[in-house]
Amino acid sequence: IYRVSVADSREAVGLVKEGNAEAGIVGTEYRHPSLVFTPVCRDEIVLIAPRGVPARLKTEALISLPFVVREQGSGTRRAYEEALASRGIAPSALHAALECTTSEAAKESVAAGLGVAFVSRLAIARELKARAFHVVAVEGLTIDRSFYFVRSGTRKLQRPAALLLDVLLERFAESGS
Repeated sequence: IYRVSVADSREAVGLVKEGNAEAGIVGTEYRHPSLVFTPVCRDEIVLIAPRGVPARLKTEALISLPFVVREQGSGTRRAYEEALASRGIAPSALHAALECTTSEAAKESVAAGLGVAFVSRLAIARELKARAFHVVAVEGLTIDRSFYFVRSGTRKLQRPAALLLDVLLERFAESGS
């Protein structure tokens, strides 16, 4: 029986590396000689906010907002921290009001008005349609990244994992992501 677990990128890579998971889908490519990372799709990390936060902000305005942050090891967190650092904003300058271990928890926290958060654009279509929160355009800040299918380079994929990889590659090739 196959089991699906939710973990951040660092944990997922560790599980695959140690042989405790056959494969994972991660938002960060960690170099390791025994692992194979296959790009699956492109994504954009966007800032989401509850009502009352302007739809456009200057980068320096971010330090005045309460943030719902992802945990250390999250590919999303790594991507937005690197992007902010390139714009002169240290991660420690953000006011972290709450730390969440999943994107779902971050989205729910923003919808509840607890702060703003950086999340995957791929993960927010339903909430945007329901107007649970909105995307904030941050001047001069675009955060693009890839998602990867990670597996051991020394073990053959079992049929279910191989099929999953094929489906992901086909689906995202069709959508252009």
